[in-house]
Amino acid sequence: MNNGSITYPLTNTAGQGEGFNMAGNPYPCTIDWKAASGWNCSNVTPTIYTWNGTTYATYNKLTDAQINGGTRYIAPMQGVFVLV
Repeated sequence: MNNGSITYPLTNTAGQGEGFNMAGNPYPCTIDWKAASGWNCSNVTPTIYTWNGTTYATYNKLTDAQINGGTRYIAPMQGVFVLV
C-alpha cells in the first residue's frame, strides 16, 4: 500500500492550450482536496475534474463551487484531472 509523499510530474505545453494532467489518489483512503496541509499545488489551478460516468464533475477548493456533484473528497484509487 502507498504511504508517504508522492510526486506527480505535471506539464503544460505553452501556447497550445494544453495543461490538463491526470493525477490520482494512490492511497487506500479518501483524501481531501481542500486540506490545509499535505499539498503542494504550485502552478495548479484550485479546481479538480472527475468523470462521474456521464460528464465531468468539478470542485474548486477556493470558492467551494461544485458542478455536477463535484466534491472535495477524492476516493481511494480515484483519478482526477488538474490544470497546470
